[in-house]
Amino acid sequence: MAAQAQAAVKVLGAHHSSWNKSYELLAADDKRRGLVRWDHTIEYHPQHVVAVLQDMFDRAGQRHDEETLRQYREALRVVFHENIHLLAAAGTSYGMAVDAYQEPSNKVLEEAATELATQDALDDYIDELDLEAIAPGITGVRTGRAYGQYVPAVEVFGQAVADSAELSAREVIRRLAGVNPENKFRVAAQLLYDAHKLSEVVPEAAKAAALERIESAMRPPFATIRDFDPEDPLDVRMSALAGTRASLDADAEVREIAEYWSANHELRRSLDAGLGASPPLRKPQYGTPSRDTRPNEPGATGRPDRKPHVLGGLTVRWCGYGGGRWRRHRRQLRRATERGGGCGERRNAAESGGGCCKRRNAVVVAAGRLEAVVAAVSGGRLLKAGAVAGVWSSV
Repeated sequence: MAAQAQAAVKVLGAHHSSWNKSYELLAADDKRRGLVRWDHTIEYHPQHVVAVLQDMFDRAGQRHDEETLRQYREALRVVFHENIHLLAAAGTSYGMAVDAYQEPSNKVLEEAATELATQDALDDYIDELDLEAIAPGITGVRTGRAYGQYVPAVEVFGQAVADSAELSAREVIRRLAGVNPENKFRVAAQLLYDAHKLSEVVPEAAKAAALERIESAMRPPFATIRDFDPEDPLDVRMSALAGTRASLDADAEVREIAEYWSANHELRRSLDAGLGASPPLRKPQYGTPSRDTRPNEPGATGRPDRKPHVLGGLTVRWCGYGGGRWRRHRRQLRRATERGGGCGERRNAAESGGGCCKRRNAVVVAAGRLEAVVAAVSGGRLLKAGAVAGVWSSV
């Protein structure tokens, strides 16, 4: 047991294992074969795992029938699977993802990627531990897969990512397995980001937001299969479709990001020049404007606050206006928002310091002050600019 964690680290090329070098026994009537607690303790079933492996070592070097070898291999599959859960990247641990794991999409990807990595590399794990000498023929038998309701989705998804990244599907799964549940979608997003050479068009300041968008596009199809039944053939088939949908949605998001930044050369230059800008945070949220929407909270004075507000689907921050000038611009903006556009021509267009902007998802610009904060390009994302004129010219 002492070598189980380091063997998993070596076989999958992970940074480290979070295992605390302690394992305990599940209850004898527990249907599970193994689990990892959030304190990094492993629990194994006393009969189906611990007793089986003890028998294998007690009879080391002996020849066994195929059924006995399958029992040994299944017990080792459980050991490897649980140790893969504990793999983590530098500066992280499995336990740090306790909240992230509760998200349905994260749970699905965590369990399926872990099981696929187990199946892909179990023979390598056995070789690393030199167990073929203990149970001759064990690498020649096969066992079933756990999480049959999740595996098809991640199998299809992993292959699609591999095709884009010009990697093997096994390599993609290995990379996903080497990080904790919180970071798996980020690994997949990074692979697509690099494969499509987004770094050539996306400013470095906008990279994190772009990766977040790709992650967000992948998640929903996986979340829908969280409660699927591994014994239901229809659920298993639908699982594969979820993987296809996730890969298509991710590719669409990548294309949208590439097209957006390719078309906004001035904004790219502004960000690259270090104007203190923050990249767009999220995709546009379209909605019906409310007549009750106000830039200020009830009871506020004529001076605007600096909290963000949603106006006709735009998230805006205010700065700089005061007195009657502020009230005039507030009224103009509210009227423009309520009729669905500054010119009545485009949805979510907004007043821009006196004139109207006909661009869809336009920005709100609040005077030419250095601390001006505008709700930006591509739909209600926030962009802090050093000079409004420079940003406005790029919209």
